[in-house]
Amino acid sequence: MGTQKMNLTPCRRSGGFTLLEVLAAIALLAFAFAIGLRAMSGALSNSMRGEAITTVTLEAQSLLDDQGLVVPLSAGLQQGRFSDGSTWQMHTAKYAPPAMPPANGFATSPTQPVGSNGIDLFRLDLDVRYGGGRTLHFATLRAQQAQQP
Repeated sequence: MGTQKMNLTPCRRSGGFTLLEVLAAIALLAFAFAIGLRAMSGALSNSMRGEAITTVTLEAQSLLDDQGLVVPLSAGLQQGRFSDGSTWQMHTAKYAPPAMPPANGFATSPTQPVGSNGIDLFRLDLDVRYGGGRTLHFATLRAQQAQQP
């Protein structure tokens, strides 16, 4: 009887991936996709918030620019609504600048009262409420010719 020789060479794999490798690749891809989606969602949210702030700021600037042009300024409270649904409230009051201390520490002459030079100074405080309860505050000073009583 002849002895048979056994072939002990390792079995070669055929070209391809195992099921475990495919599942790991799919899981990794899903994880990367979830992270990318979250980053894009945050960027979109920031973009929408920035657009809302820009719109409110431009509307507020336009409103403040109109004050005192058609109707003279007067102390009081005004409120309204912009076309995008945001609401605003503006408080207008005469403004008296704070007294400046003299440079040398001694008063040499009384300060001139506001309005005595023919100009009234007003402070305009504008609060705009937009986007689910957020509020922006704007303040400015406007000068106009003093009104005769």
